[in-house]
Amino acid sequence: MDNNLIYCFVLLCLSVEKSQPLTTYSTDEECPIRTPCFCIQHDQINEESLKNATRPISVTCNQAGQLSDVLTALAVMRGSNFPLQSVHIVGIRAINMPAHAFDGLDITELAIRRAGLKTLHPSTFDHTLLETLISLDLSDNELESVPTNALAKLRQLRRLRLSNNRIVQLPMDTFVGFLSRNRIHSLNLAGNSMTNFAALATAALDQLEQLSLENNNLTEIPYQCLSRHRATLNNLNLASNQISSLKPYSFDLPQLRSLSLENNPIDELGAHGFTGLPHLLHLYISGTRLHSFEAEAFCPIYDLNYLSIGATAIVQLPAQALRCLKNLIRLEMTNGILETIETGVFQLTPNLRAIILANNRLKTIDQNTFAGLDHVYSIDLSRNRLQSVANFAFSSLKSLRHLDLSYNSLQTLQPNTFEFSFNPELVDHNVIYLCGNYWKCDVQLDWFRRWLREHIDVVVDRPDCPAVCSEPPQLRAWPVRFLNPPPEIAGGENSAGFLPPTMDPEDSELAESIQRSYDPRSPYRQPASSVLQMITGTVPRALKRVYQSN
Repeated sequence: MDNNLIYCFVLLCLSVEKSQPLTTYSTDEECPIRTPCFCIQHDQINEESLKNATRPISVTCNQAGQLSDVLTALAVMRGSNFPLQSVHIVGIRAINMPAHAFDGLDITELAIRRAGLKTLHPSTFDHTLLETLISLDLSDNELESVPTNALAKLRQLRRLRLSNNRIVQLPMDTFVGFLSRNRIHSLNLAGNSMTNFAALATAALDQLEQLSLENNNLTEIPYQCLSRHRATLNNLNLASNQISSLKPYSFDLPQLRSLSLENNPIDELGAHGFTGLPHLLHLYISGTRLHSFEAEAFCPIYDLNYLSIGATAIVQLPAQALRCLKNLIRLEMTNGILETIETGVFQLTPNLRAIILANNRLKTIDQNTFAGLDHVYSIDLSRNRLQSVANFAFSSLKSLRHLDLSYNSLQTLQPNTFEFSFNPELVDHNVIYLCGNYWKCDVQLDWFRRWLREHIDVVVDRPDCPAVCSEPPQLRAWPVRFLNPPPEIAGGENSAGFLPPTMDPEDSELAESIQRSYDPRSPYRQPASSVLQMITGTVPRALKRVYQSN
C-alpha cells in the first residue's frame, strides 16, 4: 500500500471515529517498551506524521530504580520508525551518566530529574542526540557545575534546564564552546547556590530570550551579564534571591517583557530602578519589604500591563500611585496589610480589567472607589475586613462580571449598590461571591435578596461556601437568595422570620393558591419540587413577578 492510500485511510479514520480520543496508550507493536517505562502517543498530528502513519511518542520512566533498567527498556526503540518526542526519567539512582547512553534513539526532549546525577560522561549524548536533542532538563540533581564536556557537542539545543542543583558559579567561558550557543534561547539556573554572576558568564548565548535565576543567593542585579543580552532577552526571573535594593539604572534590557523580583528583601525601588525597561509588560514584586507605593518608580515602565505587588508592608494606596501606569490592565495587591484606598487612584488607569485586593485589611469601600471604570470585569475584595460598602459602590460598571466579597464582615448592602451593573443581556454568567459574611436578612436587605432572585444568572455561592443568612436566628444558615421559608421551617406559624410574598390585586387568585401551599393543613399543598422552584427563583418566567415580590 502506497503512502497516499495510507494518508487517505488515516484521514478517513479521523473523520469517522470522532468519539475516540486521539491520545491512547500505544500497542505492543507500536511501542514495545516495558517496565519500568511506559509509552504514550501524542495528540500532535501533522501532515508528515499522517503520511508515515506515525505519531510522536512520549516515554516516562518513573521511580525505575537503576539506570541500567531504564536504558534496557529504551534500547528496544533503537532503529524504530516512531519518533520519540520526549523521554522523562525521574527518580532513579544514576550518580554518573555513562557514554553513549542514548545512542540510536531519536529524542527531541530529554529530562533526567531527581537522579542524584553528579557527572556526565563527555560522550553521554554522542551520535544520534547530537543532531536531534532540542530540550534538555537536568534539574533536581547534584551537579556542582555545568557539564560542558557533555553538552557542548549538542548542535540543536534550544532549552537547557539546570535548576535545583549545586552550581555555585559560572566561569566566564562556560558556554563559549557550545555548538548550540547561537540556538539556545532558554536557560534555567534556578535553585542553585550562586552568589554572583561573572560579567561574561552567558555572553556566548547571543540568542538568549529567557533566563531564570530565581532562588539563588544573588545580592544585586547582575547588570554586566544581563546587558550582554539587551537585544534578545524578554523574560527574566530573579525572584527569591537576596537583592535588597535597586540601584539606579540597574537594567539595560529594551526587549524585556516580563520581570520577577518577588520575595527579595527590597525595601525601596527608587526613581530610576526600572529605567532601561521601556517595553516591560509584566512586573512581579510581591513578597518584598516595600512600605510605601512609590509612584515615580513606575514612570519608566509606562507600558506595563500587569503589576503584582502583594505581600508587602504597604498600608495606603495614594491617589497618585498609578499615575504613570495608563496602560495597566491587571493589578494584584494581595496578602498584605492594605487599609486605605484613596479616591481617584484607579481612575488614573482607565484600562483596568482586573483589580485583585484579596486578603488585606480594608474596612470600607467608598462610592467613588471604582467609579467610571468602564472596562473592569473582575474585582476581588475577598478576605478583607469589610464592614460597609457605600451605596452605588459597584454601580454603572458595565463590564463587571466577577465580584468577590466573600469572607468579610458585611451585614447589609445599600439599594443602589449594583445599579446598572451585571446586565444579564450582555453576558449569561455573572459572579458575586457572598459567603463568609454576617448577612442580616431583615427588611433592609430585602431589596438585595429580591435582586438576586431577579438576576438568576448571578452566581453567589463559591464551590466550597454557600451564601447564607446569619440573622435573625430563625433564618441562620438559610440561603440569602431564597424567599423566607414557610412557618413550619422558620420556627412556627407566627415566626418573625417568615414573610409571605406580597401580591398585586390582579394576582389575587394565584396569591390565594400560593398562600394555601404554605398552609400545612391545606389539601392543595404543592409538592416539594415546586416550593423549591419558588424559593430559589427558578420558576416559569410568567410567574416570576409574583414569586419574586418578596
